[in-house]
Amino acid sequence: MAESKTHIWADKLAKKLIEREKYNYIDKKIPKTPHSIKSSTSISGVPHIGNACDVFRAEAVVKALRDSGEKNIKFFWVTEDSDPFRKVPAGIPKEFKKYLGKPVSDLPCPEGCCDNYSDHFVNLFVNSLKDNFGVKMEVYSTTKYYRAGKFYNEIKIALEKVKKLREIINKYRNPANPLPENWIPWQPICDNCGKIITTRMKKIDGDNVTYSCEDYQFKHATVKGCGHEGVSDIKKGFGKLGWKTEWAAEWHIWDVTFEPFGKEHGVNCPHEGYGPVGVGSFWVAGTISELIYDWPEPCPTKASNDLQPYEYILIGKEKMSASKGNIISTWDWPSLAPPETLKLFFLRKPNSQTNIMSLQKLKNMYKMIDDHNDIPKLIFDFEKLTKIYYGLEKDERKDYNIRLYELIQIKKISDKMPYFLPFRFAIDISQLEALLPHKQILEKSRDMISRTYNKRVINGEIKTIINDTLNRARYWINNFAPEKLKFDFSEEKLLELKNKFTADQKSVLIQVEKLVQKDVDWDDQELQNQLFTIGKSLGNPKKFFETIYLALIGRKSGPRLAPLLLLLDKNWIINRFQKITN
Repeated sequence: MAESKTHIWADKLAKKLIEREKYNYIDKKIPKTPHSIKSSTSISGVPHIGNACDVFRAEAVVKALRDSGEKNIKFFWVTEDSDPFRKVPAGIPKEFKKYLGKPVSDLPCPEGCCDNYSDHFVNLFVNSLKDNFGVKMEVYSTTKYYRAGKFYNEIKIALEKVKKLREIINKYRNPANPLPENWIPWQPICDNCGKIITTRMKKIDGDNVTYSCEDYQFKHATVKGCGHEGVSDIKKGFGKLGWKTEWAAEWHIWDVTFEPFGKEHGVNCPHEGYGPVGVGSFWVAGTISELIYDWPEPCPTKASNDLQPYEYILIGKEKMSASKGNIISTWDWPSLAPPETLKLFFLRKPNSQTNIMSLQKLKNMYKMIDDHNDIPKLIFDFEKLTKIYYGLEKDERKDYNIRLYELIQIKKISDKMPYFLPFRFAIDISQLEALLPHKQILEKSRDMISRTYNKRVINGEIKTIINDTLNRARYWINNFAPEKLKFDFSEEKLLELKNKFTADQKSVLIQVEKLVQKDVDWDDQELQNQLFTIGKSLGNPKKFFETIYLALIGRKSGPRLAPLLLLLDKNWIINRFQKITN
């Protein structure tokens, strides 16, 4: 077991948070308070692994602060459930279209199991983060805070300083499209139809905002206003602030010292000479935070890259979209790969755009295909990182990788290296279950772990590990693996090979059949040597091995050949070869 001797981006950011002394837009010292680290997600669509990116980056900074000796750190996640329902995601009943424009917290649960739409997905998302990924955080709802009056002070300040607030926002907007003189930052919920996207504010009178309910045009649909005219009492909290003002208000309410954000929110940082037109929304909210709410922008320095703004996570080179269905949820990820791998995916390249999987479009929906083995490669990388941490493998970036390993953990690190079944092996052996009894699959998996660790392991220690890994391999094969990696034992494939194989290829099978028929108790290496000798004598070992793999599993490559032959039933091999050669 090793200990990190180096710092990575999260440690460097934590150091700057600790050392910070001043506001960014005004000449004033910051209040010295315990660190409050925020993450948040809009629940207007179905949460997915891209939303977890925000949480894991925040968690990494929390860990780095704690490792630096900071105490009483607050780490929390906010569900932005006052946001309007904008589009019906894939998998949600089409009749939900009638709820467009309403706050997601006011929609019914799509499966009838929770109080509302928002709670349904919040429960799935938060429980998966806690149970599967070891994330320990408090959870808040903007809707509950608004309706409990906990935003009242911030709403009141925004309305009282509306002129200055409008000037700040207009400073960063295109001069040809400024906010109008009668702009009001409070967006009420219509007390007649319940929509929030359709209300148009008319005037402010103390704590009351007069509004009318009018049509609103999304890119894809028109949300009809009901024509109602009403008055919204901000003390009751049935509405929300405009989102840039709301973002700043949240920082003030929760004393936020750091919050991660996507790269699109951090473009053209004004601290670095950009703008004012076209700066990212984080900097607009930061200005509002300091000049309206007197709370420091949660960026520790005037260098935007210190915050490590993160890129989109792409699937098939497209943004993940619940409406398209090209998403992977956090609660599905553990069926696909160890939870630590998702943290590894997000934390090792914090500001690089990353693609995972490919897409096949089927009508308006997508099917994900792992053409480039992105998931297995990620698991292989995690296996390698584990070996580096425990000293079983050398690496030029040892210290960096040790620290990365520490930050992706979901529980306390063990003094002993945890067992794992190599995923490459699991992919192959899980496909032999149609031919081999489950007991034999488990025995061979145990033997592979013993070879990996160079020690005999006890069944009780590794049974769960083997079953979990085999289940993940099956899930990947059945749902995402490209056809070229799937074993094909079908009679159709046999007929195809019989018709396509040349006389030379059939001769190869006859020679290997004779080798298999010998009454010899081969071990792996002895048989592998015999196979290589035959292949070399034929002048083309590569073609030799390709021929055998094609005959056995229907593809040109596979697991190490000798162990595969010893694993399969001798009579099955002979019968299969003879069906091709006769």
